[in-house]
Amino acid sequence: MSKTAATPEDNTPQKVEKKEGVLAKIRAKSKLPDVDPENYILLAVTEDELVEAVESYSNDTIRVFDLEKASVPSGGGKQFQVTGGEVDVLDSIRGFILDIRPWRAYYKETFATTGGGTPPDCSSNDCVTGMGDRGIADEQSTGPHDCATCPWAQFGSAKDEKGDPAPGQACNEMRVIFLLPPDSVMPMMVVAPPTSIQAVQSFKNSLRGRMIPLYSVEVELTLDVDKNKKGVKYSKITIARTGKVSEANLDRMRVWSESMKKSLGGMETSQQVEYRAPEQVEAPQEDAAAAT
Repeated sequence: MSKTAATPEDNTPQKVEKKEGVLAKIRAKSKLPDVDPENYILLAVTEDELVEAVESYSNDTIRVFDLEKASVPSGGGKQFQVTGGEVDVLDSIRGFILDIRPWRAYYKETFATTGGGTPPDCSSNDCVTGMGDRGIADEQSTGPHDCATCPWAQFGSAKDEKGDPAPGQACNEMRVIFLLPPDSVMPMMVVAPPTSIQAVQSFKNSLRGRMIPLYSVEVELTLDVDKNKKGVKYSKITIARTGKVSEANLDRMRVWSESMKKSLGGMETSQQVEYRAPEQVEAPQEDAAAAT
């Protein structure tokens, strides 16, 4: 009885067609227009010009508080107050968000007493561990401490401008938005007060859920006015998506965002700004990029 010879296994490598990435598909479906690179200095200059500009300041360092700062006014104002460069007031601010960080700041004296412009007595760049002088008697007042158990992080510890007890926290929890404006390669620091935290987090989570990196979307920040239970007006930030960076410039924006995160690693520390052309930097996996 004859046996049928076994068919040899075909070990020939099969050609696998490369599939389009998830992020690329999402971007292709987006109705947001591509931002004109000529409107942004970072996108308009050549790689050589950008590298040369960064290297020309290679001996300098930068701190977060050296950046231009946009603050939300009190009392229901609808214009951002910008300081650090030319003092100005703006109805809106447009740019690309490079990073969003939690932050706490505690001042022993009220704004009415100091007049502003002074660093906080104690602060935290992660809302977990605080550093500074809290001025607490009979307790470890300076050095690292747990923000969650700090008396100044408890609701009801705040004081109003007159120094009377207020329902909020003496140590304000905020969000710091590092926004790249059209006319600069350096981000500006937009401080979102407690009343704007929910809006900022909701925007960030919306992009995260869609696997869209922060740095890839152009936004416009404006101010809306609301009232608390006592009828006191306050301002809160609203964030609208206005455009997206083109595929041709996506790598540059990603690398610049990573560079700024590293350079501005600590709220109190000082670092040098570094930049390498995108082709010199290994591109991350899509999942890693989306988690930014």
